[in-house]
Amino acid sequence: MKPRTAHTLTRLVALRRQNAEQALGQARISLDEEKAKLAALQAELRSAAPDCEQDYAALSLSDRFGNSTRLLGQIEAQKSVVALCEETLAIRRKHLKRAFGSEQSLKDIVSSRK
Repeated sequence: MKPRTAHTLTRLVALRRQNAEQALGQARISLDEEKAKLAALQAELRSAAPDCEQDYAALSLSDRFGNSTRLLGQIEAQKSVVALCEETLAIRRKHLKRAFGSEQSLKDIVSSRK
């Protein structure tokens, strides 16, 4: 392999790895944000019903106006968003592993050709 070709390939693989690292970082940030939103929704639900021994009127009003039902629906929706972010994170991690593998393979090829 010509030195110029090896240098170009090394730069391309390094850019690919850098791109994969940035995508993984963004996926982690997104996952953390979505988990924080989920925790906030769960805290709001807990504060709406701090204990299970509320009086019947409070429970009836909460059920009638759908506050707790709405919060439960939002929590379930947020859980699915968190699961999607976790899947994205796993995919990004695989891309980064592949980029590291490509980088190592290229180093092995270049070193064996010298």
